[in-house]
Amino acid sequence: MNRKLQTLFTIILAASLSYSVSYAKGLVANDASVAVSGSSTDLPQGVDDEINSVVFYPNPVKDFMTIRFPKKGNFTITIYNIIGDKVMTKSVMDESEVHLDVSDLQNGLYFISYEFGGKVLTKRFSKIL
Repeated sequence: MNRKLQTLFTIILAASLSYSVSYAKGLVANDASVAVSGSSTDLPQGVDDEINSVVFYPNPVKDFMTIRFPKKGNFTITIYNIIGDKVMTKSVMDESEVHLDVSDLQNGLYFISYEFGGKVLTKRFSKIL
């Protein structure tokens, strides 16, 4: 795993410690944290709002996840497991909504990321039975 991605996961994992403890106890919160690499001050006007308007649902997910982007575009969506291994990648062209089949993933905590406006957005989600 490259150093930048490893640092990003370390920050997210540190911030999600209480979430992970709640998940381990079976108290799953419907929570998705956002980490954007870089500063929002170097984004074009309106891109920061668009980054924050991306919707991932449901969370926790059972079989299918929907990702709704603020506008159509070309995206590569990547899912990583809790230790940072890439477990799924999907590229979409000229779409604003994507449906991912995550039924083959094991139960647990995952990170989903994509690039938008030159920045990488990462959110976490949990997979349940």
